[in-house]
Amino acid sequence: MRVKQIHLLIFGLIALKVLYALTRYYFEDLGFGIYVIGWDEGVWQEGSIYFFENGLGLDTMKGFASTRASFLLLGWPFLVGITHLVLGLSYLNVLWLKMLLFLLAAKGLYALIISKRYSIKIAYFGVIFLAIYEPLIKSDISYMRDDFIVYLIIILLWLIQVIPMVKSILLRIFSITIFLFLSYILAFTRPFAILVMISLQIFYFGHIKFKHFVLIGLIILFINKITLYLGLFDLVRYSFGFASRYEFHPIDQIFLIFKYYIGPLPWNMIGIDSGINPLWYGFTLVLILFGFTRKEFYHQLFINWKVIIALFITGCLPYIISHQQIDAVGPRQFAMVGPFLFIILYNELLSKVKFDYNKS
Repeated sequence: MRVKQIHLLIFGLIALKVLYALTRYYFEDLGFGIYVIGWDEGVWQEGSIYFFENGLGLDTMKGFASTRASFLLLGWPFLVGITHLVLGLSYLNVLWLKMLLFLLAAKGLYALIISKRYSIKIAYFGVIFLAIYEPLIKSDISYMRDDFIVYLIIILLWLIQVIPMVKSILLRIFSITIFLFLSYILAFTRPFAILVMISLQIFYFGHIKFKHFVLIGLIILFINKITLYLGLFDLVRYSFGFASRYEFHPIDQIFLIFKYYIGPLPWNMIGIDSGINPLWYGFTLVLILFGFTRKEFYHQLFINWKVIIALFITGCLPYIISHQQIDAVGPRQFAMVGPFLFIILYNELLSKVKFDYNKS
């Protein structure tokens, strides 16, 4: 019965998300060349059309090697390009692809939360939060990557749990191939998202085992080989070079950390076309401040300090480093870790909410 209920919940959420997205699509007259949130969408739109028009071969991929954003164009636009080739060129393809990924991510998140021996109530809350989290739901009908990145992290974490249970050798090889392909897509969409996924696996959803280090090495080797083959750069050398740019300025760091985890403050969003509703941030700010008054919040913070630090290093610190060149710290960047921190820090509080999930 519970399996049936979670499927009904997920499909019900998908129906609501599709209805909301299509309403926006028709009322806002969306299409290629029109941006819902920001100009980044134009880059991903054009990239997906490029793959549709030129195919998915290595020569096409190498065509991006000389462009400024080459490393980021070979992931998300590549996957949307596949969707264009399968369904025919249409702006709405991005919606259907994202809904498929949400379906898999929602099922995966439910399984991951249950694997932590949390109650089904918390698993339901996690799935609902994933569906309605403001920075993600705003991206449903856009070519922005923020929701896609979260979905892919969850799917990869789920595959890590599922693959060892596959008994068929052929099916296991197929599952590993899918895992490596999606790892490639994630790495070439937002590189540090791979480290977020690994951090969650090692410090929260799994245990530190030798196979995890093998997995990390396999992913890094696989992606590095691709970057070298495409004539881009040495990924390991690039990563160390990126980290070496870090300059520690205490006051600036404190402000950016506050902005990443708490901001933007809702009253600072009035009159700014950010694509995100200030009312949502007013509501969530109240809930965050309420959490600060509860001992359950600090209990979870204490027992999960390793994953909190890991998510800071992999999720926040890269944007603080990037901020030295561009304004790279904000709600869209935090969205990559937001749904996970919601479960990690508030699961004990959520368990106290009255929620009758046993009714059929």
